[in-house]
Amino acid sequence: MKNHNSGSVNDNNSTWTLVEQHHYDPAKDADLTTAVVFAVADAIDVSPLEVKSPPMYECVDLATLEAAFFGSDVVGRCQGTGTVEFVYNEFIVGISINGWIRIYEPASNG
Repeated sequence: MKNHNSGSVNDNNSTWTLVEQHHYDPAKDADLTTAVVFAVADAIDVSPLEVKSPPMYECVDLATLEAAFFGSDVVGRCQGTGTVEFVYNEFIVGISINGWIRIYEPASNG
């Protein structure tokens, strides 16, 4: 599922604009890494096969994040909130425990 909403986040006096948003469902979707790669690819309007530099695993350990947020020992027990954000190229990628993957770019690029 994809949803384009306008939105922004402020980080160290910089404004970031939401450019892409996907919902990850661990029961239906492939792994979290694939979902993030597809979201980034949509944000920059390229094929997911072109999202390879730098490799995602050099920026964040998505397998560990997937286990912490969506693993079988967590699902059903976790009722909190949480988001992890990391920088990938010129984007901020945010992954929330509710499954939303959000891609932000500097507002000056938009």
